[in-house]
Amino acid sequence: MHEIDASSNGTQTYKFAGIILIVEAIFSVITMLQHPEVTQSNAQSVISEIAGQANVARGVHGLMMVFIVLNFYALSSYAKLLKQRNCYPELGLVFYLFGAIAMLLAPIISGFVMTTLAERYAEFSPDSQTVFTDLSRMLAAGNQAFAMAGSVAYAITAVAWGLMQARGKGISRTVGIVGIVVGFLIIAGLLLGMRLDVHGMTAVVLGLSLWYCAIAFDLIRTSQAQKP
Repeated sequence: MHEIDASSNGTQTYKFAGIILIVEAIFSVITMLQHPEVTQSNAQSVISEIAGQANVARGVHGLMMVFIVLNFYALSSYAKLLKQRNCYPELGLVFYLFGAIAMLLAPIISGFVMTTLAERYAEFSPDSQTVFTDLSRMLAAGNQAFAMAGSVAYAITAVAWGLMQARGKGISRTVGIVGIVVGFLIIAGLLLGMRLDVHGMTAVVLGLSLWYCAIAFDLIRTSQAQKP
């Protein structure tokens, strides 16, 4: 009786994780398309623009952080499935966790720290506002560093799991190939100088979303096959 219950719980977990990945993949792309972008150049105009978009920025980056946490839960469930298939997903999951932490720090900087500073400096005199330029450059550098570290870590996970799965058959092999292609494309793009601004990050999110959807299909298909 306990074995049946455990199997049923595992089946529901896989299905739930798959649904999370599909929903997250769709909404992540939509969210990135709504991401605010700075178009001004002088300090006063930049501050006004960021401060004016502060609530939108917080909403977008807050959603992205929720997606990151949900993704880790779903990928942890998939790691259990890979373990059942005689794969060794632990190292890849560790890299993914490192990437998730880095990706959580990046939106905190740009979505919350930067916007709060802009709102405060908007009340200062124009002379004081020039200080914001140096601060914003430091924050932007930190955001880029965390985003790059997270993207590379995610890509390593995709490639590492993909190389193990590519030796299998059926949908698992297909997911593995998708992971390898997406992972190498992300790494190649970064090596070729791709900046992780709004457009670059959207490209990374789109690539990862394809991988997540492939994993989701595998999870949901497995949950259907394991039904008693």
